[in-house]
Amino acid sequence: MFKIKNLWLCLSLSCVLSVAQSQPIIEEIQALIADDPELALTQANELWANGPVDADRIGAGLLLMNARIANQQFASAGQLLDQFLTLTDVSQSDRLRLLAQKIIWARKSKSDEDLGPVITQAETIMVQLSDRTGEPSVAQAFFELNQAVGYRLYFAGSFAEAEPYFFQAIKYLADDRHQKRSDLNNSIGVVKAQQADLAGAAEYMLKSIKILENHDLPIAASRYQNLGSLSFMLKDWDKTVEYSEKALTLPINDPVIRASLLSNIAAAYVEMGDLEQAIEKLMNSISVSEQNGTSASSARNNLGYIFNQMGEYDKALEQLELSRLEFIEHNKGAELNIIYKSMADVYANMGDHDRAAELYEQAYELHKGHDIKMKRVELYPKWIDVLVKGRNYQRAYELMVEFKALNDEIIDVASTEKVNELMTAFEVEKKEQALQNSEMLRSEQQKNIALLESKAAFNERIRMLMMLLMVGLVVILLLVYRSWRFRGRVNQLLLDKNQRIEKQHEQLQSLNDQLKTQTEIDTLTGLKNRRYLTQLIATESAKKSAAQKQWCLVIIDIDDFKHINDTYGHQRGDEVLVQFARCLQQNQAESDVVARWGGEEFLWLTEIDDVTQGAERCDAFQQALTRESWFRDDEVKVTCSMGFSSFPLVNLSFADWEAALKLADYALYRAKNGGKNQWYGFKVIDHHLAYDDMDDVDDLLKGNRLSLLSKKAE
Repeated sequence: MFKIKNLWLCLSLSCVLSVAQSQPIIEEIQALIADDPELALTQANELWANGPVDADRIGAGLLLMNARIANQQFASAGQLLDQFLTLTDVSQSDRLRLLAQKIIWARKSKSDEDLGPVITQAETIMVQLSDRTGEPSVAQAFFELNQAVGYRLYFAGSFAEAEPYFFQAIKYLADDRHQKRSDLNNSIGVVKAQQADLAGAAEYMLKSIKILENHDLPIAASRYQNLGSLSFMLKDWDKTVEYSEKALTLPINDPVIRASLLSNIAAAYVEMGDLEQAIEKLMNSISVSEQNGTSASSARNNLGYIFNQMGEYDKALEQLELSRLEFIEHNKGAELNIIYKSMADVYANMGDHDRAAELYEQAYELHKGHDIKMKRVELYPKWIDVLVKGRNYQRAYELMVEFKALNDEIIDVASTEKVNELMTAFEVEKKEQALQNSEMLRSEQQKNIALLESKAAFNERIRMLMMLLMVGLVVILLLVYRSWRFRGRVNQLLLDKNQRIEKQHEQLQSLNDQLKTQTEIDTLTGLKNRRYLTQLIATESAKKSAAQKQWCLVIIDIDDFKHINDTYGHQRGDEVLVQFARCLQQNQAESDVVARWGGEEFLWLTEIDDVTQGAERCDAFQQALTRESWFRDDEVKVTCSMGFSSFPLVNLSFADWEAALKLADYALYRAKNGGKNQWYGFKVIDHHLAYDDMDDVDDLLKGNRLSLLSKKAE
């Protein structure tokens, strides 16, 4: 989903050229390489003029290499680079820049040359120059080398290894390089997203946009494309569409980005159950790719997913096979794990469990060499189901353990809250900026009106004196009358302006109130969301009242919800979520809080006198579910598993909240593994527990410091 803007690395040439007037020309050609590579190459050749390869011409030489690389003339670029590398009278900083260019050339030309000696030589030079990084030429060389290595590792799929090099590149970047600083922050955001660090991804993606905004630089469509992709990972489909549509309104020179944006919007529509719109967007995406001779593999993969959901398996496999061939044709073999996973899903739905299991294994093996955690976690659920149906219980158990660990790593409450806070702050900041602009406009208008009044008054006084001398008292009275009418019009104009500005203030305030409400309400079910609960706990913690409330914290998970989606479709699955939420509201007490925790999980915070009342509430709710009619076939029922804990455990605080969540989640885990349609709960016996003790629940149970309540499935 994420794209790094493909900029040819136009090196900033700081060395002294044989002709001093060449520097402005070099800067012009550097700016031209990304927009018009052919014209840039023509001008670079004219500047070079087939002169000698020597230390005084490194600046023009590096410029020519970049222009040739941009036009895919890799052989001639490599030959010129090798000639410069043989020079012995080159400064250490310039040699470091040449080695950086060697790494760039190897990546762009897809050379299989061993770069180990190159990097070793570069590291040796960097140690020798470590005490001279305050010099602009040395700092520039350090920047170019770190950037080159960072992008080499990124495009090799080594995201964790690439990240520190991007940070080092920023460290040595000149203060006035705002566009490049924004690009590197965006790249850091992308590698963090690929490592499932969504909070970090949001922080640096938003930072890259703010840098451009603060310096009045154009914002590329790829920036909002990345925000849309991040929203997709957070399962915020509306924001995915909003950011992707915004990106499409911006100038896009790269057809790959346009096709990818259409595919991303389609993926969001699939999750929202609007398959008709999804298919339309995907067909547009494929059309854009075919017209420009680029790969449509991602769009075809998504189209195959839709056909699979519609039960049209032959069409699904046809699109996925075309996608697989395009991945290979466009040298994207490392991404075949996505295609194999999609094919496996189709065979699983067709009932060919052996073929499905084989393809899941292939996808799994490919993930080992090019792992993207957010994609790998999608591999497990259906694969485990296929293995169970094929009676391969040992392998299914191994994958279940892996899935639980990876899922816990990705679905982190604090991280998700931080992402939401960053994204909300970004939107609020834009609203506040609009309000400030309105205030500035109002102030400016008032100044203009005051100036207009001052000028009018001055002119009237001059006119009155002249007329007094010429025509006397009668004319003076006439001027006073005209002055009164003019002042009335000016005052009316000022009143109208102030009323319009006041109305703008009210509209902006209304928008801010709506934004706050939207951040606290789940749009599908109408229940409160995690943000609301976090704020509630913060408010209660701040009260520090003597008469502390006691709650039961219940986490509820709809059993086999994925089966409901696969069998009846995502739209029916959403209807089940809404009906389930309504049933939960009908069974809550007036002072209770119910919220959608995420996906098919809900959280119920209910006031109690004793934790055993939590067990009674769980029983009552599960009984209420049995009386609901969910599908046309009344024999099909929806059940849920529940886990609860008393709260607060020790004292009312965020640490206590997290500990209670951990206990309730562990109880839910036991309920799910114990057969579903049941509940488990924990009651604290020893109220002097330390929060670190919560890490070993079994030990607390054995030591009679914690007791377990449960209801087995009927």
